[in-house]
Amino acid sequence: MSEKQEVLVRHVREYMQNNRSEIDAPFFSGFPNNCCESASILLGIVLARCYPKQQVYFIKSEVIFGQGMHFWIEAGGSVYDITCDQFKSFSEPIIGGSRSELSQYFSVSEQTEIEKKLVNYDWKDRLTCAAECVYGAIRSNA
Repeated sequence: MSEKQEVLVRHVREYMQNNRSEIDAPFFSGFPNNCCESASILLGIVLARCYPKQQVYFIKSEVIFGQGMHFWIEAGGSVYDITCDQFKSFSEPIIGGSRSELSQYFSVSEQTEIEKKLVNYDWKDRLTCAAECVYGAIRSNA
């Protein structure tokens, strides 16, 4: 996607890293560890708000060699995995990459538009509120 979008994602990631103890979202205090679902949803909400004409997808995957799940966002044909560096195989987040960078570690099991993911999501209100805080902070620093 665009360089502007990648810069936005980097700012969101930096904000999450620096403010993880203040973000009221599940498991966020250990960011980027063990919070890939909530971090991805937060990022997806911010991207959808900043790029309303673009489809933003929440990706759920299964770990190929082990147990567990992992989540990331895809938008504009690019992958935004701001928590993959919690795994030994990744030294930094994937910002504007391709799904092939993740395919040897994760098998995609579900792809859902971010708005549809939120419809019946248990943490919808908390994550939407947290996303507004992230969006506001990013906007005021732009």
